[in-house]
Amino acid sequence: MAAPAQSSPGPSTGGNGRRAHRRGEARTAILNTARAEFGSKGYSGTLMKDIAQQAEVSEALLYRYFPAKDALFEQAVVEPYHRFVESFLDSWATLDDRLSNEEMVSRFVVNLYDFVLENRDLLFALVVADRFGEPEIEETGLLSAEVQRLAEFTAREADVRGIGDVDLEMAASCTVAMVFSMALLDDLLFAKGANHPTKERLVKQMCLYAAAGVQQKSRPRTSGV
Repeated sequence: MAAPAQSSPGPSTGGNGRRAHRRGEARTAILNTARAEFGSKGYSGTLMKDIAQQAEVSEALLYRYFPAKDALFEQAVVEPYHRFVESFLDSWATLDDRLSNEEMVSRFVVNLYDFVLENRDLLFALVVADRFGEPEIEETGLLSAEVQRLAEFTAREADVRGIGDVDLEMAASCTVAMVFSMALLDDLLFAKGANHPTKERLVKQMCLYAAAGVQQKSRPRTSGV
């Protein structure tokens, strides 16, 4: 008689029923769970014990990685935006051919708009946490460091690009604010269904506005010339 087939073992668990994660997997599971929880419940409605339970880790391990909820919130919600800007600047720095001002701005606007749409719920949680003054969230602008980096990076080429007289920090802030608003407030700004503007139309107009903000100003004509 043939021996009965043995079923493949499932994921191992500890004595308390929690999943035994491989090295490094526990942190990833915590962050993925935290993004889902913050995105659906917001900052104040999310509990660390719920994240630990959903991620199948102990609270002790959760706090070993993230000593407080605000630290987890920053890594889960804000860090993806930091990485987006870092990746954009890295790709910009390695381009073989220097992009025109219009191409540079359009690339940033398109990529940022896609990023905000992809992380819409998380970024809503960030806005709400900032708006209602969650006491654990730092008071400094959570997005300000990346705006400053964009301005500094652009400033290196400002003279060559003919934008030396542009307030680059304000131009970067206005561009980020416009893209965030168009993505996050889409339901409030536009009708649903067939009357909703296409993504191509939205992106095109945002690119035009953003590019206009860094255009070289024409010099006033001198009388008699």
